[in-house]
Amino acid sequence: MSARRQASLPEDSLRKLLSPDVQDYYYLETIEQLQVLADPLRYRIAILLGEPRTGAQLGRLLGLPRPKVHYHLKLLERAGLIKLHSLDQSLGITEKYYVLVGRFLSFERLMPNPEDLTGSEVTVATYKAVADFLASMLSVSRERVLRAPTSLRRGEGFWLDFSSIGTQKQIANIRKKLVELREEILAMKREALASEGAGQLKPFGVTLYLTPSSDRAGPPASPGADEAVASRPAVASGRRKGRRGRPRGKAGTSA
Repeated sequence: MSARRQASLPEDSLRKLLSPDVQDYYYLETIEQLQVLADPLRYRIAILLGEPRTGAQLGRLLGLPRPKVHYHLKLLERAGLIKLHSLDQSLGITEKYYVLVGRFLSFERLMPNPEDLTGSEVTVATYKAVADFLASMLSVSRERVLRAPTSLRRGEGFWLDFSSIGTQKQIANIRKKLVELREEILAMKREALASEGAGQLKPFGVTLYLTPSSDRAGPPASPGADEAVASRPAVASGRRKGRRGRPRGKAGTSA
């Protein structure tokens, strides 16, 4: 893996350094990758590595000692979820900048293709890994909501957690709109990274999910369709039909 020497830069300038070979989408390939991201701290680190940062910078942002941060960086790197972006040797020591491998992480390819499904279900291990990962994502989203400015005014944010019913076609249409919103957010991120007007940019967070579910009460018996999007990074899943009865949709947003 190649790395280049760079001058030490202030935190606000790091967004300019985003490696040009960072993919828009990275498709998770193994259950192990999901399990690594299922830890809320590692998922929080992954979000922060939407921009190149060093272990020392992450430690300051998270209020954690450097050895603990580097332990989790090694796990993320070993899982292929982050990569070395560049090296800074300007202060006489080598500082490694890491960056996430994709602006959006997707576990869609770990789920069965609905068109090819012949009665088989997602394995218990895959479902548990997906569920644990989504729980981690929502835990971090909760922290982001709790850190919302106390000056937040009506009209600046939007929140929705709602259970409803609809036809398969109607649910598919909602999913299409969420995917379009994901693409719009990605385009905004690209534009922001290329922008010269850093002072006009304002950070925001988005969490979206759509889950057709069973008619039965209690814990879900099988995976539903999940569409989850976060601003840094975002995660998109595949879709499946509910196991029994008519499809029921649940959509939630946090901004």
